Amino acid sequence: MKNKINYIQIFVAAVLLFGELQAQHAIGKKSVSGSGLLDFAADSQKVIVLPLLDSLTSSASKGTMAAYRKDSSIYMRNDSAWVKYSTSGLNPLNSLNHSGTEKIKSTVLGSKTTNVEGALVLESSNKALILPKNSNPHSQIPMPRIGSICYDKTRKSLAIFNGKIWTYWQ
Repeated sequence: MKNKINYIQIFVAAVLLFGELQAQHAIGKKSVSGSGLLDFAADSQKVIVLPLLDSLTSSASKGTMAAYRKDSSIYMRNDSAWVKYSTSGLNPLNSLNHSGTEKIKSTVLGSKTTNVEGALVLESSNKALILPKNSNPHSQIPMPRIGSICYDKTRKSLAIFNGKIWTYWQ
């Protein structure tokens, strides 16, 4: 676990250092494709892992995505409610421990400040997140975790892992 913390600290430090120098961020490649705020290298077997929450609060900001421990599904907050984006299916071997009680300072990309709570907040009025791109993540991601999310280039869809199966959204 200590190595994971070190990598996270290094990533956050790099984002904070380079965040002041550039408006766009690339991970695993030299530059951002198009006008994205955050972009990842293609076919790197990488995914974004959503937080595994014990409760879905009504105070969450629009666009917040998370895995929900109670029913092992992926949700996104819209204007007024949490919307379910995957089928249930917790696999305890792939679950992440989360007490739901820690408070952390937000790392913000795209702006110097934000009113939104989150570990990593992408704050921009004209740039968006570019998901990690993979081909057939169900066979290419060797050990996905609950809340893993990427873009499947083969299916041309959003791929979400709920701990048991990958679901695809077009």
